[in-house]
Amino acid sequence: MEPTNVELARRTIDAHTDAGPAEEGAHTMGAAVMAADYRMFAGVNLYHFTGGPCAELVALGAARAQSARQMRCIVAVGNHGRGVIGPCGRDRQVFVDYYPTMRVIVSTPEGPRSVLAADLMPLTQRWTFESDPEVVLPAEVTGIRHCLVSDLTDQGAQAEGLTTATELREALKGHYPDLAATDEVDVITFQINDKTGAVTQ
Repeated sequence: MEPTNVELARRTIDAHTDAGPAEEGAHTMGAAVMAADYRMFAGVNLYHFTGGPCAELVALGAARAQSARQMRCIVAVGNHGRGVIGPCGRDRQVFVDYYPTMRVIVSTPEGPRSVLAADLMPLTQRWTFESDPEVVLPAEVTGIRHCLVSDLTDQGAQAEGLTTATELREALKGHYPDLAATDEVDVITFQINDKTGAVTQ
């Protein structure tokens, strides 16, 4: 999965960079994101001193424009053979806010590896806005299980305050209308921390 992302990102920036070796330009990074249905989407950055978008955000926008809603993996690659380059702080915050279970390919001394987006921002807090109706609580993720929508269980549904897996699948369809039984989902378990630091189940 990851090598395909890397190759698409490399091909994209090699074809569309506007800078020669050791030159500055507006388009020097390519990115590729793989959606839950394995479709691939690419983007390049648009550098501007006011804060132009990074390649990863352009790729995510392109995926959304083509109806992709859940993402598996993302990577950014520099032009002229610079290889995999990790996301900036702003990108990491975006990943955590919108795709916390997405895999992100980063460069390490041992070579590229993929990590959970949430693990790129330890002790992070998700941003919310006045128009956002969700409630954000301090919590610790205790487990992540990958499964198909068709494999969701009654036990998982009951953890969400529902009765059966069928109800859970219907509720998910309300948020993700294109969700199919063969799509993969991540079941995340967590503990909520109260203000005193105690942990409750």
